[in-house]
Amino acid sequence: MHQTILSFFFIIASGLIFRILKPGGIEGEDLRRSINTTVFNLFLPALCVKVMVNAHLSFEAITVPANAYLTLSILILISFIFFRMTKNIFHLDNKVIGALILTSTFGNTTYLGLPVITGLYGEESAKFVLYYDLLATTPFLWTVGARFAAHFGGEKSPGAYDTLKKLLTLPPLWGIILGTLINVLHLKLPFFIYKALELLGSVVVPLMIFSIGLSLSFVKPSHAFVIVFVCIFKLILSPIIGFSLGNLMGLSKNTLNIITLEAGMPSMVLSLLVASVFKLDVTLTAFAIVITTLMAFVSLPIILQVIGG
Repeated sequence: MHQTILSFFFIIASGLIFRILKPGGIEGEDLRRSINTTVFNLFLPALCVKVMVNAHLSFEAITVPANAYLTLSILILISFIFFRMTKNIFHLDNKVIGALILTSTFGNTTYLGLPVITGLYGEESAKFVLYYDLLATTPFLWTVGARFAAHFGGEKSPGAYDTLKKLLTLPPLWGIILGTLINVLHLKLPFFIYKALELLGSVVVPLMIFSIGLSLSFVKPSHAFVIVFVCIFKLILSPIIGFSLGNLMGLSKNTLNIITLEAGMPSMVLSLLVASVFKLDVTLTAFAIVITTLMAFVSLPIILQVIGG
């Protein structure tokens, strides 16, 4: 685990240095946005197809997303109650509360989860990451999460049609569907197509880690101290909930470890987009992502040690 984390640190540091030095005059944020767009629309869907074509399909395709939905539901309810109850104590306005709920609930289950999980448990484990994120976390974000964000941002909640349209236009989700169909129908991909998918998918992990480094920047929001509670909810409480539910569901040891680590991932980078769309405190959201990401490199090894991974 520590060797894997150190390799991540090296690539993240490269992204941070790139952001600071701006070689070729390219702004780090512009590069990050370009990389994320390309990964999401091309490289990640290719990886999804390649993983699902080879995946041993099992009952975890139901139990892993179910665990994620339950964990997210409990976490968003706890964070909602806590920040509403402490609103006057910490002098929080609605836009701050909305940002805190988002960053306390949704984790970076693909961009950091994929490299961590595959680094620890091998390429076959990538399917669990895809189940957890694309079949649970992302749909939950654009349904329940978006409604919480709209409520606290004073914006109109997305309708059922808009939400469904958003979910059905996610390229990685179609990658999962296509790969699963090829697998179930026992179709044989031509070698050059499989090789192309393999080459495209191989760049996802390093680009995701590099992108995290490009996104790191320190800001000074007025409510920075409440990030302590975001760290507690996202990095400590969330994996405890995920692990406990996984135990009750009777998940296998490896699957239980994976969903626990996924639950303990730092705040989701995509929550910054949601905060921006629904007029929440974007500065605080960015700060929470940075701090939880840095703290995760301490908490994740501890989680792995505790669960005996």
